[in-house]
Amino acid sequence: MPTKARRRGHSEGSIYQRESDGRWVATVDAGYVDGKRRRFTAYGETRREATGRLPELKRRAKLAQQETATVKTVADFLTYWMNTSVKRNRAPKTVESYQGVVDNHIIPVIGGKRLATIERADIQRMLDVVAAKEKIGPRSVENVRDVTLNAFNDALEWSMIDDNPAKYTTIARVPDSERGAITVEEARRLFDQVKDDRFEALYILAATYGLRRGELLGLRWDDVDTEANIIRIRQQVIVVNNAPLVTPLKTKGSKRDLPLLGDVAAALDRRRERQDDERLLAADRWREHGLIFSSAVGTPYQPANFHKRWHAHLKRAGLDAVPFHSLRHTAASFLVALNVHPRIAMEMLGHTNIQTTMQVYSHAQSDDMRKAMESVEHVLRQAPVTDS
Repeated sequence: MPTKARRRGHSEGSIYQRESDGRWVATVDAGYVDGKRRRFTAYGETRREATGRLPELKRRAKLAQQETATVKTVADFLTYWMNTSVKRNRAPKTVESYQGVVDNHIIPVIGGKRLATIERADIQRMLDVVAAKEKIGPRSVENVRDVTLNAFNDALEWSMIDDNPAKYTTIARVPDSERGAITVEEARRLFDQVKDDRFEALYILAATYGLRRGELLGLRWDDVDTEANIIRIRQQVIVVNNAPLVTPLKTKGSKRDLPLLGDVAAALDRRRERQDDERLLAADRWREHGLIFSSAVGTPYQPANFHKRWHAHLKRAGLDAVPFHSLRHTAASFLVALNVHPRIAMEMLGHTNIQTTMQVYSHAQSDDMRKAMESVEHVLRQAPVTDS
């Protein structure tokens, strides 16, 4: 009597050749996971190649069975994702941002949906709800969509879903932001206004080198090498849980050495004298962090307080309210006017790629072109009318 063929168990895997194109197929059946039949498949030109793919397919099937045994809803998954992926691999500021998106926007709308049955329509509805909220702009909606995409991409990678439904959603286009640069004349007015301010040197550094706000607040006295005439940019101050936190710079391109110019060195000397007075005044309340632009007791300065300080200076100088980031654009405009090569500007500004630098250059050159054409227009208006 012939022996009855044993039925393959879940996660054992099988190999077969397709008649349609002759390719070999490796497949592993994980059984029903969260109510859906899950199969994992890979292809090879030869049987041996397909067989070599089986171990990875088995690993994915086992992982899907284990993880989805406890992860049932979207809320379950997002909690698991934050704890096992985001918090382990992302910077503290990014973790805080992602957690806010998850808690305030995603979970309240689709958190109760089963992960295995989530569809594009569910995520689109969530994004539409976010977009309808007061004081929520296109940039914020784009951020929610990006976080959702990242989360479901990981779910797909971990074989918890078969496709990422978030990639099929649509949102309103985010308009290009145009931050006008402060002109040379406006910068002089600003410097005149802040010459007695404790952070006078910070504004000079920003307009000269185009340093970011966090990079400026993260500068240490040890980063200023007066012998080599170099300023080293190595760390930054960010806000996590509403408190300033000193962290290393994220990218290799952000870490850079800049030439210490004479006027900058003089401004830093004035800052050092003022900080010495602050240290004496604070007495035993002083907490040394080695920061150039610290609080009045030596601790990292709160960026939110700096924001208020910046706009107060603009108002007193009679300038329009613009973001502090405008000084970065101003520095780039100076580089354009001086015909500095974009590659050098990229290194000075700490951009990670030349495309970003070229976008800044293009914007600055467009501003210069407009000013030039307005000058031509002015000349034409003054030209006398003559008979031809």
